[in-house]
Amino acid sequence: MRVTITPYNLQTAELRKVTEKVVYNLAELDMECEPSECRLLVCDNFFSTCKPEHFRDVLAHLVSKIRLGGVLQINTFDIPRLSREMTKGNITLNDFNNFIFSDIQQCRSFGIDYETLLSYVESIENQLGVRLEKQVNFSTEPIVQVAMQRVSGLSQSGGN
Repeated sequence: MRVTITPYNLQTAELRKVTEKVVYNLAELDMECEPSECRLLVCDNFFSTCKPEHFRDVLAHLVSKIRLGGVLQINTFDIPRLSREMTKGNITLNDFNNFIFSDIQQCRSFGIDYETLLSYVESIENQLGVRLEKQVNFSTEPIVQVAMQRVSGLSQSGGN
């Protein structure tokens, strides 16, 4: 199953080109897919709807939905880059606000920065007994994409 989880309502048709289902919260995600079922789970700025103290738990929940060989792709604001561009004067406060709040009706945070995300992933790998290959991609916009492919599961011991 390929699923997108996003707070946006306006890009549903576009997201359906990539994924089979579009959900808007964790409860809907739980109804649509079982643990270890997703081949692709795209989180499109989903962390902007979460309180920062819940980031790690939400990330662990999302990782638990990925099957062996599946990919968790997280698209989030590149917070350090946005801050640098604003400090340099390359973007105005109005541009900054338009970029952050234009599509999100109720933004609770700017989301999670990719370095914190990667540090959480390491502890979640140990907690869940999985291993993820991680790749970070930067775009021309202040968005960073972190893709994590599940390459192994719990170690199985015992014999025939």
